[in-house]
Amino acid sequence: MGPALLARLRLFGGIFLFLVLAWAPQVWAVACSDLVIQPDLVFGNESSTFTQNMTIQNNSPVNFNIMDVNGTEFSDYFSFSKGSFSTSIPGNGSINVPLAFSFGSVTQNQTDFLYVQVDGNFSDSNLHCGFQQVNKAIQVTVKETSSLCSQLDFDLENVSLNENTSIEETFTLSNPTGFDFNVSEIEVLESASELSVSLTEFDSDLEAEDEIDFTVELNALNANQTVSVPVFVHALGTFENGTTCGLSAAQDSFNVTVNNTVSSALCPGMEVQIHTLEVPQNGSALDALTVLNKGSVNFYVDEIQIQDANLSLDIHELDWDSFIPFGEAGTINVSMEGFSAPIFDGNASFTLQGHFTNNASCQIVKKIPFTLKAFAGFEGSTCSDIVVKTDAFKILGSEKELEVFVNNPLNEQGTLNIESTNAYAVPSTIPINPLSTFKQSVHVEPLNESQTSAEVEIKAQIGACPLQSSASKLFFSGTINHPLEFIEVPSAVDAANVQSFRVALRNKTSQGVSAKVSVVFSDSTWSAASLNAPFNAFETRILEIAFFPGTGGSTTAQVQVEANGEVKTKTLQFLSPALPPVDIQSSVQPSSAADHYDIVVVVTNNTNQSVDGTLVIPLPPPWTVQGNTNVHVKAHGIELRALTLMPGAPVVSEVPLAVQFVPKKGIPSTSIVALKPIASGPLTAFVFVGNTAFWGLIVLLLLALVWVSLEVGKKPEPQEAWAQGLVSPPSEKKV
Repeated sequence: MGPALLARLRLFGGIFLFLVLAWAPQVWAVACSDLVIQPDLVFGNESSTFTQNMTIQNNSPVNFNIMDVNGTEFSDYFSFSKGSFSTSIPGNGSINVPLAFSFGSVTQNQTDFLYVQVDGNFSDSNLHCGFQQVNKAIQVTVKETSSLCSQLDFDLENVSLNENTSIEETFTLSNPTGFDFNVSEIEVLESASELSVSLTEFDSDLEAEDEIDFTVELNALNANQTVSVPVFVHALGTFENGTTCGLSAAQDSFNVTVNNTVSSALCPGMEVQIHTLEVPQNGSALDALTVLNKGSVNFYVDEIQIQDANLSLDIHELDWDSFIPFGEAGTINVSMEGFSAPIFDGNASFTLQGHFTNNASCQIVKKIPFTLKAFAGFEGSTCSDIVVKTDAFKILGSEKELEVFVNNPLNEQGTLNIESTNAYAVPSTIPINPLSTFKQSVHVEPLNESQTSAEVEIKAQIGACPLQSSASKLFFSGTINHPLEFIEVPSAVDAANVQSFRVALRNKTSQGVSAKVSVVFSDSTWSAASLNAPFNAFETRILEIAFFPGTGGSTTAQVQVEANGEVKTKTLQFLSPALPPVDIQSSVQPSSAADHYDIVVVVTNNTNQSVDGTLVIPLPPPWTVQGNTNVHVKAHGIELRALTLMPGAPVVSEVPLAVQFVPKKGIPSTSIVALKPIASGPLTAFVFVGNTAFWGLIVLLLLALVWVSLEVGKKPEPQEAWAQGLVSPPSEKKV
């Protein structure tokens, strides 16, 4: 072949290839994120059925073939079932999946979630999208439409009793409806340290147009002054027609007056010096209170009693000076022990009983503030043990006080600066002494009177340690005009055991009000549902708020209640879930033969009992898994499995693969690994829109023709010719 002909052939081949590729269909990359599930919200009336179409939208130009659609709900308020649907979603198209809902009866609007997952493959592609990649949490709200529960009526009366006494009171619950009511529980709530209440007995059968009695025990504790404590009563149960009444459906309240019967004035000249007791978390400590005798008569201490009503710590008297001459001071030693619990503040009751030389007896009753705190200790402490903390969110009333907490376990001097661009603090600088822990209030004022919020940051520089800081968002609207008040809020929520928590709120006004309740987490990986709740005049409601644990460990959050333009908050501690009962870790890599994948799975049992289960890897056919997938793991043991994954098609891009351990009892554990393409020589796979097989073959043939045209006339070297199969190997003789 002459040089001119060879040149023309090369030119023709190049032009022809350019024209074919110019007219060839466009190459598209597809992703699981191209699949979108709607709707976000579903609403339905209680005790009804309703069908809602769930739409699966395919935003890629490639068809998607559905293998499975799964739905899961953990709700007491609704159930659902799937209807028939198309298993192929065209490119840039969608399909509808009918969801038939059945709603139960509720006493107020209730919200839960339906979790939907889709599994399938894109056509003309090896991309598999599983439950882990295509899913949606659809919020389902069941609307309350009946008022049967609200007809239940309490007959309550206000009660008065002296401190440190107990009485029982009998009240009445009436049922004026035409249906019998089964009382599952009568709950009584109070939120004051001066009173504790408990239900002693009640009759569970409340017939139509009848009434029952129930008895409440009231225990009055020490009161520094006469106080009035509201007690809230709730009836829970079910009417014979199936209507269920929850906490906020049938409710009422009464007031209990706890009378202060002993005044410290009866001990003239005696003074107890009270300070905040610091209780170490997961530790014990001693402290002392001072009693001054400023009178002219000697004093004898007959009895000291220090009590706290919190299970997270123990505070009690240890010993004391029984004789305090006039003009001198005595000491009361206090023992303190803190357990594993979130950091919080509270009060313990203090009672001193004694008499003077002239036999005049008296009693002193006080409250002792305490704080349960984490303290790193001094020995072996490093910069990482320094604690600088303030409220992440706080509403400042007329006092405009922000509390800051510093723990310096090092033998180094430091400085705490309070900084803000839109507020000023007094003091703005606080010295930090070596080996010290303190809590101090800082007065914060906005730069102008019309300002409603400000951002403040406290920064501690201790020795050569890195700067430690904590930020706070402050609101100056105050809470004095807020129509709602917190009645009961948990101090901590254990995410290992629950996925929701309750907040009790009371409308303290004579007007109805609508409130928005939301939760703001310090860790953005946590989230929670927001609620809109109406309150009637003087109504108390208990709201249940669902939350979703994050990945950053334990955190704090602000429960924010917004009503009438005012915001009120409470701080909660959220404890991250403990180690899962069974955990798995997986790794995958192509085999040395480049024809399959090797998967190694490690199953760890964190429980005190052996666990049996199966390893499951969801795969589209004809993909297969070879190896022993049955697993038995001893208590606190580890089991390893090596499996072989035989691909049913080439992998052209990195694909996430879910490896699950499914125990015979309990919740499955999942590990996600990346399935990468296996190198397979000079040819690669293409995904085309349209008739991909035909055009792919044309392009590959043209590439081969052009390559041949470029190589024609070239005489290969002997080794190259052997590798290309043009000549016999050098060691052989051709017959």
